Amino acid sequence: MKFSERMGYTQPLPFQTDSMSEGLKNDIINLYCQIYQIKCDEANDFYNLDADKFNNDIWEKFFHNISRYTDIKIIIAQVKKLEWFEIYDFLEYVCSYINDDDVYNASNLLLKNQNSGFRFVDHILIPISDETDMKNVENAINSNFDNGHIKIATQKLSEKNPDYPKIIGESIDGVEIAIKNVVSNLYDDTPTNKFGGNIKILKKHNFLDGHPAYIEILNKLYGYASDGGIRHPKDRDYKITEADAVFAVEICSAFVSFLKYKVSSL
Repeated sequence: MKFSERMGYTQPLPFQTDSMSEGLKNDIINLYCQIYQIKCDEANDFYNLDADKFNNDIWEKFFHNISRYTDIKIIIAQVKKLEWFEIYDFLEYVCSYINDDDVYNASNLLLKNQNSGFRFVDHILIPISDETDMKNVENAINSNFDNGHIKIATQKLSEKNPDYPKIIGESIDGVEIAIKNVVSNLYDDTPTNKFGGNIKILKKHNFLDGHPAYIEILNKLYGYASDGGIRHPKDRDYKITEADAVFAVEICSAFVSFLKYKVSSL
């Protein structure tokens, strides 16, 4: 938080989920300019062919315009005309084109600094609630405890028309599989096909000792997903929103991340 915000002279940036400030737009454009300059600096010839190819590919493959020599000013002018969500498309395109973790990290830093409601997780922009939730999602994806269900959920969350019930179902399946994997890997007990049964096994071995509130939340979320027809379709019409889906991804990711750290500490 800046001095002026701490002292109350200015308001902090709002959490940006359905719009984009000029500052965020300019930071994304500046990142593109920095990448272009790096490509110019790396060029081994007078004509900067690699940097020119970068711009021409953006012109042809992102903007789908007719091929031509395209300098940096033309690209910037085109980006400034985009809607806020299209600028995120542009950012995704540039990052995937370069395909370098440093670029993704730099993007997440500028998104954080501008209080954007989106972050790159596993090279895909997804909505998040805060930085801790983003780290939990990353840890869950990298844990290999959930057989890839959290990753599928985040991928679906980034789609143009997300299937929110499917996202919640994948998230909870991830927790269910992760718990089952922990039981089978650590203990002699035979894992059950029931969420509650495997929770009881972990509690019996004091693996979840001291976390009753967390387990209660998961039990209720699991029951909500089952009774509400999310995981097993029923004749009920529940309106599932993006907020529901993001909450499910984040809380399920947090629990899978917790399992990862818990196992590594044994």
